[in-house]
Amino acid sequence: MSTCLPVALGAGVFAVAFAHVHDVAHWAHQPDWAAWLIASTGELMAIVSILEIRHRSRHVPATGRRWWTMLPPVLTLIAAIGISGAANLAAATGLAANPGPWVQIMAVWPVVAFALVAFTKATRPHAPAANEPAAGTPADGSVPAAVAASGGRASLPTVTGAVPVARTGRGTGRGGQLSTSRTAKPGTKRRTDAELIAALAGVPRNADGTVPIGRMVSALSCGPDRARRLLAAQGLLRTPTVPPAAADAAAPVAA
Repeated sequence: MSTCLPVALGAGVFAVAFAHVHDVAHWAHQPDWAAWLIASTGELMAIVSILEIRHRSRHVPATGRRWWTMLPPVLTLIAAIGISGAANLAAATGLAANPGPWVQIMAVWPVVAFALVAFTKATRPHAPAANEPAAGTPADGSVPAAVAASGGRASLPTVTGAVPVARTGRGTGRGGQLSTSRTAKPGTKRRTDAELIAALAGVPRNADGTVPIGRMVSALSCGPDRARRLLAAQGLLRTPTVPPAAADAAAPVAA
């Protein structure tokens, strides 16, 4: 119902406007066949402009739509409504008097109608094709020189930092083994030893004043080898104590 009513209303308006434009064109000394053609231009212009407005609304993205995108079809629609409305008013007042400027209007109207429709079609925005190359790719499909020089492999960003990885649970001891693999954070800068030593002051200590290697790795995002070296240099590395039984077993037997 929502579609049938506008179509029926449009058909009735087109029929009345078609008859009035034909009568005015014939009254303005146009041949009968030319009067029929002039009468059909208003309806055709309105249909073309409405279809073009719907097409541009659907296929032109809102981000790339400018105020002049809808200007050509809107001007065509306004011209079609204007000529139909003026013809209706002229027919309502009677066509017995001298046509006056209607002679010139009807003579030039076919050219104006064709120009507006052609302008509407010629200014339709370009819709990107499915096989159109992406941005940064040459239009001829050639491989960029940098990719060709690397054997077809794109260059990867340089790894400048590391983040700690959770324990795997498969190493020796109760706590498992800390994986030495690191995943770089894009854009992070590798800190110097002096910066790590300064930041080490904020890492919690054990009761004996030492700092576990795993705690420093998690807090300062550095490798375990580097953490061990810095902790040993600062005297914060905990050295394992050897049980007396193990020390006696390791002592050499006197001859």
